[in-house]
Amino acid sequence: MENMKQLCGWLVVAVLMATAPACRGGKAAETVGAVVIDTMTTAEIDSLPEEVEGAGCAYYRTPVITNGVISQTDIIFISAHPYAAMKLDGKKQLLEMVDSISNFDRQVFANQAYKVTVSVQHTKHWPGDEEAGGGLEDGELKVEKHDGRHVRLRYYGYCGC
Repeated sequence: MENMKQLCGWLVVAVLMATAPACRGGKAAETVGAVVIDTMTTAEIDSLPEEVEGAGCAYYRTPVITNGVISQTDIIFISAHPYAAMKLDGKKQLLEMVDSISNFDRQVFANQAYKVTVSVQHTKHWPGDEEAGGGLEDGELKVEKHDGRHVRLRYYGYCGC
């Protein structure tokens, strides 16, 4: 019986020592959640700076063409070389391109708080206008906050003039 009490005592000490690094000043360490990618409203899109106007890309959470009509809802990313805009963690963010690889198949945008990597997986050129350089795209957005939080999201959209 004495050995059992001693074993329980050592077990309690071991558990306390294992959990001690997770405590700071008597408070449990907080778990950091993922970055939140918000949909931009029409008013937020209309109020973007002129650097993000003109030819570029618009990406959505869902496929943008339904019955031949391009949807204007659930927009999550807008770019006009070399700038882009997203609403992240509830705030509109202006980002600048810092890298582009393989003819814009992968682009990296950043600001002081976030880094966004756009990876194009499929491109379908505008019907009958392959020379225009635009069309429907889908791929993945990877958003990283400089505090270590991150999220990946599949996107659908279009690029061009």
